[in-house]
Amino acid sequence: STDSRSHRRWTSEPYRAYFTLPVETLPVETATLPVEIATFIPGRHHHSRTMPQNKRNAAPIVDLKAFPDLRSGLGTIVATSGGYDPLHPGHASCLLESARHGDTLVVIVNGDGFLRRKKGKSFMDLKARCQVVSCIRAVDYVIPFETEDDDTVCAALRVIRPHVFTKGGDRTDRSNIPEWEVCKALGIEVITGVGMDKAWSSSDYLASWGRFWAARAGRK
Repeated sequence: STDSRSHRRWTSEPYRAYFTLPVETLPVETATLPVEIATFIPGRHHHSRTMPQNKRNAAPIVDLKAFPDLRSGLGTIVATSGGYDPLHPGHASCLLESARHGDTLVVIVNGDGFLRRKKGKSFMDLKARCQVVSCIRAVDYVIPFETEDDDTVCAALRVIRPHVFTKGGDRTDRSNIPEWEVCKALGIEVITGVGMDKAWSSSDYLASWGRFWAARAGRK
């Protein structure tokens, strides 16, 4: 509903937006926000209950082939994609900001084959990664996308037919966005620079952890 979407838009903002606002300046809509938002405002008594009053379920994880039957009534559809292996603050900020560009956010999660080709092995399997992404409040639908010998999501975009395709981090133009030409052919607007600057890397996290365990094993 429109109301639930409005509430979700407020709660999709980075929490620091709430941390910097005095209670007196918060809009009327916050009266109907989940309890945990109201209770994390500095300088106020923190109520012991931090679960939302109107708890929102995780976004549905749907098969790509089933999505066309869901399009009716979704308004402006925004799609974004990634491996999210593991999901870090840069990913999360991209998802939150992507939701502002339309009415419905669809997240395409790259399959395990994509990650094997990219870095040798996936850290989390596709099912687990989809479940994590589905818990991000800004996400409406999650689509697992496993393909062989194709590291793009072009085929998924042809089925989803979003109005907008967002990319964050260091993906900026046709030179490093392989879906660029498909988006132009389908009339999909490409928006880059979404979310925070690229200050995190899933691969770097895993490499650092690998070095730690290698050094620890060497000391035994």
